[in-house]
Amino acid sequence: MKWTRLYGLEATFPIGGAAAEFEDAVDLIGRNVPLFDRANEMLVFGEEGHFLYARECMAARDLLAEPIELLLLLEGTRRESLYDDYAIASQAGNAFLDLALTAVFSLKATKPGAEPVPAYHQLREHLVASVDGSSETAASAFAIDRQLSELAVRIASAYGCTVEWLFH
Repeated sequence: MKWTRLYGLEATFPIGGAAAEFEDAVDLIGRNVPLFDRANEMLVFGEEGHFLYARECMAARDLLAEPIELLLLLEGTRRESLYDDYAIASQAGNAFLDLALTAVFSLKATKPGAEPVPAYHQLREHLVASVDGSSETAASAFAIDRQLSELAVRIASAYGCTVEWLFH
């Protein structure tokens, strides 16, 4: 399975207001472009054009909505220690990462005697999620808080590995 980038649009409302207007906008959007998924006030689109249409609909109704670049988590993703702090669960049972907050990488054994498994164990307490690779698609991948990117590089280096950023 391949990584999928998606386009999110998260509505924000003043306290006690605009929820009905938001649902009206969602109905209009749904009649004109396909909605990939939804997570409460966040709409998720598979294509940029659909996202742009939805953003215009929201703006035309004076509804505030923030764009979010999302990554659909792959089937078989393992929840790591920070998963609940970063993963966004959808109404259809999908899970996403906000790419403004997270980064995804793989470890590459680059030096003789490299130890990617101990590197993973050292990184584990800082990870959001991990996915085992397959020989057909890719190596294992790890999601981490974007602010901890340099830490991931240092830990990998200490074990003779390098970090290859898939989404950074």
